[in-house]
Amino acid sequence: MSAIHEHVLQNGMTLLCWPQRHLHGLEFGLYLKGGPLYETEETQGISNLLEHLCFRGLGGLNREGLLRELNRFGTNLDAATYAEGLVFRLKCLPRFFDAALEYFLRFFANVPWTPEQIAAEKQVVLRQLEADGDGDLFDRAACDFRKTENGAFPPLGTPESLMALTEADIQLWQEMIFQPQNACLVMTGNFSDGMELAAIEALSELRNTTAQPPFTQSLPIGFCMRDEQRLKAILRAFSWRSTWTANRSTPSRRRFSAPSPPGTMTVCSFRLCARSRRSLRKSSRKSAASGNSAALSSAMTCGRNG
Repeated sequence: MSAIHEHVLQNGMTLLCWPQRHLHGLEFGLYLKGGPLYETEETQGISNLLEHLCFRGLGGLNREGLLRELNRFGTNLDAATYAEGLVFRLKCLPRFFDAALEYFLRFFANVPWTPEQIAAEKQVVLRQLEADGDGDLFDRAACDFRKTENGAFPPLGTPESLMALTEADIQLWQEMIFQPQNACLVMTGNFSDGMELAAIEALSELRNTTAQPPFTQSLPIGFCMRDEQRLKAILRAFSWRSTWTANRSTPSRRRFSAPSPPGTMTVCSFRLCARSRRSLRKSSRKSAASGNSAALSSAMTCGRNG
């Protein structure tokens, strides 16, 4: 199996290449920092909108031109917005390598979208918001888990925040997200060393729009349960567990004498409760049996007297 080749270019972009010559095709994956983790109350949903707009027009090509290019490759462009980034993937045959690479270079052209394109795509996202409602449980849990000082926001944002986004906001975030120092391009599959060198040369010519990387990884509040209140609870539980384990390894009648946390039941008390339940069931069966015997004796007596 061939090794993964990592190239960190002068403009800050990372290129990961994993040649697999036994395959028939190759795949490109463009990873960009962004998403709700870096958004605010006012800009929530803007990363997802940018992902949608990339299908409305890209690098000077309109929607129809982009579709013609994809049809020429015989493939589709897959995209997704995650809490911490945007991802675009494309599969094609090796003979379309040059055209596919040029397609991905269009992401960094920073050609602004027209007001008509923005308005049309906002309506698409609004229909998604109406269809999704409040989202499923997993989305809400993930949103709460990644809460930062700016807050916790769903990937699609809200209808109010979406409609409040201006053309200037969208162009600013387009310049921040779609620049080489904020990107990682992954190539895997059947490509030659010459193709890898061609990708390095083409990507090295890209220029950044900001002096520093626009996004730094934010640490969610309470990440790994390290806030003070939860940490104390963990320490109490760990202390009780350690005491219980130590007592369990000692052959003594006090092996379950460790105090249990509030609201829990020790193994010893659980066993006593189990024994009590078994004794109660036996007593009930004996009482029922004795009651049936008494009833039968009474019926026989009545029969004889009759």
